Amino acid sequence: MNQNDTHSVGIPIPTGQGAFILVLAILIAGLIAFFIGGFLVIAYAVEYATYIYTGFVISFVLMYVTKGNSRFINFLFYLGCLALATRLFTNVIELFENVDYVTFIMRDTDGLGVIIKYGIIYIIYATIIPLLLMKVITAIVRKTNLKSNNKNSTLNV
Repeated sequence: MNQNDTHSVGIPIPTGQGAFILVLAILIAGLIAFFIGGFLVIAYAVEYATYIYTGFVISFVLMYVTKGNSRFINFLFYLGCLALATRLFTNVIELFENVDYVTFIMRDTDGLGVIIKYGIIYIIYATIIPLLLMKVITAIVRKTNLKSNNKNSTLNV
């Protein structure tokens, strides 16, 4: 059978410039969907704020009990910090927009540019703030426990 069969029923695969444009369009659509999804995550964080605060406190207590030495508990504490930071991201939006978060979400004048802007800000914010918060609090807990262990030492070294 000839490979150049003209009666072939298949999906034509674009090559060259057509493939580049197709890949670029898929990437842009994916980014837009990601940023819109980010707004949904923030909206759910506002809705479930009580659970987020409770989860943060529980993860902090677990991290404090393990003295910051358990990787798994520290990871749970990081997730608690991430959830708390996501919940508090609404304050960043309120600071930049000078309106409360509900008004910001409900107004119709904002377009795709605003979604992309706050999506990029959220990515940077969610990358830095929770990790920094976890590292600082864990370091304080470790240092506090180290001092209390030295006071309880019978060797006084």
